[in-house]
Amino acid sequence: NDIITNSKTNLIKIMPHRLVDFCQLAEAVENITPKEGVMIHPINQNSKQQIVYYYKPVGNHNKTANSYSFSLNRYDNNGLLTINCDNKKIAYRINQFNINRLSKGSRFMADKLTERKFSQNYTKLVSGNLLKLNQTESGSVYQLDGAITGKLKIQKIKLNGKVRNLIYLLESI
Repeated sequence: NDIITNSKTNLIKIMPHRLVDFCQLAEAVENITPKEGVMIHPINQNSKQQIVYYYKPVGNHNKTANSYSFSLNRYDNNGLLTINCDNKKIAYRINQFNINRLSKGSRFMADKLTERKFSQNYTKLVSGNLLKLNQTESGSVYQLDGAITGKLKIQKIKLNGKVRNLIYLLESI
C-alpha cells in the first residue's frame, strides 16, 4: 500500500496496489477494488505514451442473473464473450479480440459457441450486468453496465454462405 496526499484538501489516503501478471489481473482487481475504482498501469509501455485503464465497479454483479463477461484465450488472441440472460448462457468466440479496440469502436468477427465448445483456457478481463436486451432482425443489442458501460451490438451477417456475427459497441459511456 502507498500513502497518497491530496494537496488541495490535505487528505491522506492509503492506496492499495498490486503488481501482477495479466492472468492474475481479474483476481487482484476483485481483492483490492475500492468504491472509487481501480487504475491499471501497464509496466511495459512506451514512456512517451501514458496509458491508464480505469475500472469502476457498479454495485455487486452477483445480484442479477443477467450478466456479461469478456475473456481472453491464454494461447492466442481470441476472446470469449459470455452472456448470462434469463438463466441461459450464450457464448461467442471473438477473432483477434482486443478489449481496448472494442472500447474505441472496433468491430470483431465472432462465432456463436455451443456449451460443449467452451474452453477453460480463458482469463476473464471484465464483467458486469446486462440491463436490457433489444432483439432486432439484424441481431441483438445489449445494454452493459460494469467495467464496460454502453450498448453492445451483436449483428448477424452472412460471409461466404456462413452465418457469423459482428460484435461492437454502438455507444460507450
